[in-house]
Amino acid sequence: MPRDLTAWQLANSDSATAKPICLMQLNHSGAVEYISATGAVTYDGQLYTAGGFNISSIIDSRSATFTLIATPARVAEVTRSAYRRGLCMIYYIPGEAGDTPTYTADKAVLLLDGRIDTSSVSDGLVTVVAMNKYLTGRMGPGYTFNQFCNHMPAPGSSIVWEGETAPFEAVEETPAPPRNPFYLW
Repeated sequence: MPRDLTAWQLANSDSATAKPICLMQLNHSGAVEYISATGAVTYDGQLYTAGGFNISSIIDSRSATFTLIATPARVAEVTRSAYRRGLCMIYYIPGEAGDTPTYTADKAVLLLDGRIDTSSVSDGLVTVVAMNKYLTGRMGPGYTFNQFCNHMPAPGSSIVWEGETAPFEAVEETPAPPRNPFYLW
């Protein structure tokens, strides 16, 4: 079982009657909006209203592109560029078809903890690109977490890859030698 999924989430994801639920907490139009892509849902005590967004892509937990209905408040935010660095959190809940639409905080997987990077209006829709909050405004890679490093085996274990056994060993840190503070090179 992956470390980032609970037994409940894994069982519901594999179920034949799975009902995926996608939620978003967004600050695009000047106030925080709680939007559900799959109907009205109460998550962690907060009501998420139905019918608000459509996700085009999510890349790891680095970025997401989605569309929203172009309300007057959102269009005004795009025009003034006031949406920049607004909050954007996207959650996924592996629900079941017969579930009541009320979930506790431990039921969801956080897909993106980000900030709004760009936003544009076209054909009655607002297209938003959100970046992970550790990547926005940085000139270099500062966030390198992905699913591979999340599932890295523990030290002492090994894997077999194409007929070769690769052991995982703990790396011991060696203390740095003392440094003369007056020596610049």
